[in-house]
Amino acid sequence: MKPLIGVSSCLLGNLVRYDGRLKYEPRLKEVFGDKVDWLPICPEVELGLSTPREKIILLHDVENPSLQTLETQQDLTQQMQNWIDVKIRSLKKEPLKGFIFKAKSPSCGIQNVEFFSSREAAPQRIGTGLFAKAFIEAFPHLPYLQESDLDDPALVKSFVERVLHG
Repeated sequence: MKPLIGVSSCLLGNLVRYDGRLKYEPRLKEVFGDKVDWLPICPEVELGLSTPREKIILLHDVENPSLQTLETQQDLTQQMQNWIDVKIRSLKKEPLKGFIFKAKSPSCGIQNVEFFSSREAAPQRIGTGLFAKAFIEAFPHLPYLQESDLDDPALVKSFVERVLHG
């Protein structure tokens, strides 16, 4: 049985991004070939949002952010938190060996995710996306990367060793 790696669905070339654009990450195939199975996840699509869709942003406090649509200001915080709770419970039943997240995403970014103190303020790249944060807290023993980490051979090597060789 191949190791199972969770991955932000857009990185596999699935058209799930808010802008409808392709964000395929070819280095996943280069690094892993057919040695792993992928479990694609897109929090926004699984939440029921369309593709394309209105951009979402994180507002207010990094510790207790509000997830809102940019233009219509729809608050999706509770919906997303409910989805995250269900998804984490479901993932605990999977034989996951790691996760690769989409950088800068308000749901999946690991670091440098934009947070806005108000709609009028300039963003600060200071946080972690809501799903990524919950995942890391729920699975502290699992290795994870965001796709920008694929530029760092040492991080990739460590991740691959942990995923493939435990």
